[in-house]
Amino acid sequence: MPAPGPAGAEPIAGSGCHAGCDPSITGVLSRRARRGDAWPTYRDTVLTTLSHSPRDAVLFVLGHLDDVQQAWELAHTLHLDGADVWEQLAKAYQKTDPAAVLPVYRRLVENELTATGVRHYQAAARRLKIMRRLAATDNDSAVEVDTFVADLREQHRRRPRLQREFDRAGLP
Repeated sequence: MPAPGPAGAEPIAGSGCHAGCDPSITGVLSRRARRGDAWPTYRDTVLTTLSHSPRDAVLFVLGHLDDVQQAWELAHTLHLDGADVWEQLAKAYQKTDPAAVLPVYRRLVENELTATGVRHYQAAARRLKIMRRLAATDNDSAVEVDTFVADLREQHRRRPRLQREFDRAGLP
């Protein structure tokens, strides 16, 4: 049964959504629940609809379909740019491939350090600590992460509070 729409509104093929209805995650989920076993039939249409908003698409796949691999692929394919979603995704995907998330954490650290302030420094240090833990099993990755930390220390040598946060986190 399609979601109720304005009188005379044409349904969007396969989505259960009429023109003018909100294809938000909540709406999609409620339509999915009504369909039950028909979900596989509508999966591609729903994901195509959500792909217009990479953030919504990745969060939907990650949180509601619990498909970390597909969320990872979507984030790259759709050029996701939300740091908070990348962080959630990296946290989930690190169990699958720890080395693959290192560039994500690197971008998050670099973005965090475009601003000053203790909150930003602590977040950067926390992510660097995660990177070191993830890289610990691979010598090349461990060296790369430690070199990155050393480069950051040098680049931001005039930020004593950042240096203290790095020290407090036990970074080299």
